Amino acid sequence: MLYLVCLSFYLAGSNPIVSFHNQVREVHLYTDNHRRGTYLQMTLDGRVSGSDAQTPHSVLELKSVKTGEIVIKGQSSSLFLCMDSHLRGQGLYSEDNCTFRELLLADGYTRFISSHHGFTRLT
Repeated sequence: MLYLVCLSFYLAGSNPIVSFHNQVREVHLYTDNHRRGTYLQMTLDGRVSGSDAQTPHSVLELKSVKTGEIVIKGQSSSLFLCMDSHLRGQGLYSEDNCTFRELLLADGYTRFISSHHGFTRLT
């Protein structure tokens, strides 16, 4: 015979909104176009490229810095993903170059746009 016992306890600071403070998500970012799909990876020297398979260099940490804005950091390289005219990894965080807007799309995908170098939408 199998018994299921459920217990619940109050945890101080267990508000779901509070629990997202300083939360880091570990992900593999996948991009797909009409030719092929790749995982974004950042090597120890700061080069950003695509890989056909998940690698230790494709594990990225996403951390929210403001509502809708995130910082992306390579887990193995400890470098921030930054953008001026090209994507690159750099050791020092720069808000202008290393902050991305996270847009959740209706099809379930997420788009990341450089807060400083991205496109602006005209309404």
